Amino acid sequence: MPREVHVEVLACADAAPIVREFPSAQLGVHDTVESALRAVTAHPVSVVIAAASHCGPFLKAAAASHVTVAVIGVQPAGSPSDAASLRASGVMDVVSECTRAALEPLLRRALDFRALLSLELAHRCESKRLLHRERELLGAPPEQMSDDLDVCQPPTLPVGPRSVYNLDEASEAFERSYIDRVHQLCGSS
Repeated sequence: MPREVHVEVLACADAAPIVREFPSAQLGVHDTVESALRAVTAHPVSVVIAAASHCGPFLKAAAASHVTVAVIGVQPAGSPSDAASLRASGVMDVVSECTRAALEPLLRRALDFRALLSLELAHRCESKRLLHRERELLGAPPEQMSDDLDVCQPPTLPVGPRSVYNLDEASEAFERSYIDRVHQLCGSS
């Protein structure tokens, strides 16, 4: 799990000095949506602080690239855009002024969100890899198995141990564990 965090600032010069105060965060300053999206894609744990005018285009580009990232919008007081419409379009939160007190809790929450999302995706990939490996070893998924031997024969055993020492005993132990696993997956004897 990567530990370094990246804060990408998109068209918001006021936020860069505030982010530099956080010693653990790597800062990236971007003028275009494409460069910010490339940076977010390259770094698993990242967050975007964007000007209100760039939030919508960035979120559309992120959705088209299937990237989920927390975006913090910066909208100065009295600006024509509406904070509620920014939140409705997918912005995590909107701040009216860039101060450490306003940005710190939002940055922590956004980085925790991205780290947990990365961890969940890695867990899903590992689960799929283990499931695929189990299906390779069993020869067929459990849904296709049946305990009726007239209809469906159990899959053939995979290649046994390659050791020449005690091959008969190792083969018997392997067959016993294989049969136990097939019984467990089929739910009947």
